[in-house]
Amino acid sequence: MLVSYVDESYSDDFYFIAAAIAPRETWERVAKSFVEIRGATARLHGTALDIELHGHELMGGKGEWTILRGRHREAAGVYLAALKICRVEGVKYVFRGVDLVRLRKRYAKPAAPHGIVFGHLLERIDDYAKRLNEDDKVIVIADEIATQAVHQKEFESYTLTGTPGYRVGDA
Repeated sequence: MLVSYVDESYSDDFYFIAAAIAPRETWERVAKSFVEIRGATARLHGTALDIELHGHELMGGKGEWTILRGRHREAAGVYLAALKICRVEGVKYVFRGVDLVRLRKRYAKPAAPHGIVFGHLLERIDDYAKRLNEDDKVIVIADEIATQAVHQKEFESYTLTGTPGYRVGDA
């Protein structure tokens, strides 16, 4: 069974969602290695042993990572260590995004960027699973967001009828 962790990133001009995909067993090995990273980071920098390896906070020195604010080399070292583990373990990535400026110019009332991009991302996750001949369903894990109820309804619709857009009917 594949597990896909997804997270969004955006600015005023762009909206992206990324997915990190791997079999469940791979994520179990990654999780064990992340415990080692957290332990080393706690010893070297005084962070909590259960600190979340959240890229935005880590690289920006925010939240629990304020101890590394301004210490860019150290923060990048933690981030790089986590990425290296994922590379060694064979985690694959899918990225989808939308140019918000062009979207607003093209449509008078454009759909919400999250729904557009998430639908496209789910299509690509599904394509990846099919290429692997993965018979099981893919578990998709996403952060909670303010409009979660709306997106959950969209997600339920996708599982019944597919995702809307230019790839409708693609085999």
